Amino acid sequence: MCIFIGTLTHLRPRQCPSSARMGRNARTCSEHTAQRKRHKADSTSAAASSGKGQGAGASPDAFLQLNTGALMPTVQLGTYRLKGPACTAACRSALCSAPSKAGAGGGPLYRGLDTASIYGNEGDVAAALSAPGAPPREALFIQTKLWRSHQGSEKAVSKALRTSLRKLGLEYVDLWLLHWPGPGRFLNSPPVRKATPTWTSAKRTPIEGNDAVMVPKDWTPATRLATWRHMAALAGPGRGARAVGVCNFSARQLEELVAFCDAEGLPVPA
Repeated sequence: MCIFIGTLTHLRPRQCPSSARMGRNARTCSEHTAQRKRHKADSTSAAASSGKGQGAGASPDAFLQLNTGALMPTVQLGTYRLKGPACTAACRSALCSAPSKAGAGGGPLYRGLDTASIYGNEGDVAAALSAPGAPPREALFIQTKLWRSHQGSEKAVSKALRTSLRKLGLEYVDLWLLHWPGPGRFLNSPPVRKATPTWTSAKRTPIEGNDAVMVPKDWTPATRLATWRHMAALAGPGRGARAVGVCNFSARQLEELVAFCDAEGLPVPA
């Protein structure tokens, strides 16, 4: 028995009749906003969740076309707070065959899985991807995220991607996201309310127990741009990340990133 578990992550779906047409790049709601703003489309606000789950009528074969021409499924299984056997079971249910109109299996209920290094469940997702009867890799869209503590140096960013791929048991992810733009409001003391251009983590007192998850001690707002440069260098056809993107960015932070990409000749978020 298959259980419908998932979230609607995007707007303006494009129907795709075959999983073989599914692209290997994607963008999140905030990234979609940045690209629309870049091309002076109809809106500059971040696309919010519509609140409709797959069971409410969203099609598992609905996709969004990216600026690369690739396609991302609009409905994906989010694995935040799922751990261990429960995570693997949920992913396996999401990947099991949905009945077609003829009564036979019509492909996976969900073609996309979302995880992150900080979730601590990439290995649990991998167990579902390698389980008997799982759909072929090329039929799926897998995305994970780079956590704050891995921002900064090229070495740290590259190691983080290799670690995620190893835990997922994959040669590549379809989308690799910069999880958060800033140092985290409650990872330092006093709480960070706004990281101004002159802000440095050295001015804050680390909260005990956060050493493994807080940003590097030399973090500044410029670190996120340097991190993006390193992520972009690891992305593309045949690489460990087919595309890179961001999440949880404000409109101002997105504008700064796009301007940085334009000035440095870097790809904008997918």
